[in-house]
Amino acid sequence: EILARLIELGNTQVFISMVTNGSVTLSEHQKSILQQFKNLNFCISIDGTDLLFEYIRYPLRWEQLNRNIQFMRSLTDNISASYTLSNLNIFAHEQTVAWFDANCIPYNYNIVYSPEYFQPWALPPELFDPLKERYSFLSGQQADLELHKQCIAELRRQDALKGMDFTESLNPEFLS
Repeated sequence: EILARLIELGNTQVFISMVTNGSVTLSEHQKSILQQFKNLNFCISIDGTDLLFEYIRYPLRWEQLNRNIQFMRSLTDNISASYTLSNLNIFAHEQTVAWFDANCIPYNYNIVYSPEYFQPWALPPELFDPLKERYSFLSGQQADLELHKQCIAELRRQDALKGMDFTESLNPEFLS
């Protein structure tokens, strides 16, 4: 309704930024409205690729996200991503960034701080210490085995509700 009102007022030069998880395909009506705005941006929450994306963003599907990105590209070249780093996806960080680069999607990242058991350093030292050496954004943090144990327990609890198994989706390093 707001966008329709802007069109009525002839104000289609405004910057419109839509933040989305990319799961919903827009209707033809929505597309016809958005096509009238030339300064349009979609910012999509993407925390991994393929099965990792599907696990973290359950019940979303990777294939559907990619179809929706192509649809968004029919409306604008301004597509970006917001990427949240956690202990679930830190082992796939380079793969995820490579996917952003290959698809010409600029991104920003932020780090999970709550709940604590999803923080990137909620890992055993033998897993976290090599990551800390590789990524400067982890400097100053210390591995936390107890939080990692809490994370595993929480994943098992969530998986029971969703009928999933995190061992099928997360990188093997996480499970060590």
